[in-house]
Amino acid sequence: QNFFQLGGSSLQAAMMTARLSEDLQVQVPTALLFDLADIAKLSRRLLQLYEPEMSSRFGVESATTQVPHSGHPTSQPSADPTLPSHPLLAPLKTTGDQTPIFMVHPPGGIVLCYRELADQLPDEQPLIAIRSRGLHGEETLPESIQAMAADYIAAIQTHQRHGPYKLGGWSLGGIIAYEISRQLMQIGESVEQLILLDTTIPEGSTDLVAITDQTNVGLEYGIDLSLEQLSELEEDQQLPFLWQHATRLGVLDDDTPQEVIDQMLGDLKSLFRHHMQLSTAYRLEPLPVDVLLVRPRDVPVQVQSSPDRGWGKLTQRVQVHYVRGHHHSMVQMPQVAELAAMIAATEREKPPSESPTSMRKPSTR
Repeated sequence: QNFFQLGGSSLQAAMMTARLSEDLQVQVPTALLFDLADIAKLSRRLLQLYEPEMSSRFGVESATTQVPHSGHPTSQPSADPTLPSHPLLAPLKTTGDQTPIFMVHPPGGIVLCYRELADQLPDEQPLIAIRSRGLHGEETLPESIQAMAADYIAAIQTHQRHGPYKLGGWSLGGIIAYEISRQLMQIGESVEQLILLDTTIPEGSTDLVAITDQTNVGLEYGIDLSLEQLSELEEDQQLPFLWQHATRLGVLDDDTPQEVIDQMLGDLKSLFRHHMQLSTAYRLEPLPVDVLLVRPRDVPVQVQSSPDRGWGKLTQRVQVHYVRGHHHSMVQMPQVAELAAMIAATEREKPPSESPTSMRKPSTR
């Protein structure tokens, strides 16, 4: 059962991970419990991360974990569909026989933001989130969005070997999902749909789209800096923005003790900065893919730009939909119910004649 759905708080999560760290004699990041709130999933992940320690302590070992030449742990598919078939995959909804939606993490790497979306999707629509490497305190981080996408494709294909694929992401997650789509289509796989949840084209990432006011884009997200300026800050300078990000996602709240805040933000700050820096260095290439762009209605500042935010100049076709909420609340209840219903409706309304797209030479615009 889910720790937080049973009434667990952020304070209790921090206390539990501290107790686990002490009892198991390993460092269990607080972020791990927010990411894997189900006890069975948490236990399996601890086996993957600390196999020698777990084997010594309990006389068990992770029979599924393998380490390929890349040095990154992978695993064979599990017989239990509720458990991760790969360390980077978090199956948030496993019922249904439709093509699963793979949703990529936002800055900071936690996929908690997709839990309520998964709960609100129809029973027939599975959703699998992709978490970041380094989130659990382990591993060498990828040095580019391209490398990150290649790593995530390897994870995706342990669950779904071939397309058509459904991909998406909220915020920066949409940029990573875009690059995943590009690489899949380049090797001949098809992408049925790319879902971008309030994803903005990073400044300087393409010459095809003129971004007139990056500071205002930040303000629309509820940030007082441009996204590029935010990425250039040192880790400790980014902490106020990371705190805001974490509280709006419900990871932390005003009653959370300072020691828990420090522990949680300490776990996330390096990843948050790393992801922001990778996004500003990434260059977008035109892609013949259908995009569903979902934007929030209730933003603090209205940016003067086209409704599709320029994605139409990079992609084959863009559907733009608006839902209640702002950048963070659009993925939380009650607003996320509208988002889930809209995603389900666009799937039902897709004409049967439409075929998923694979890589071909994009038309010039």
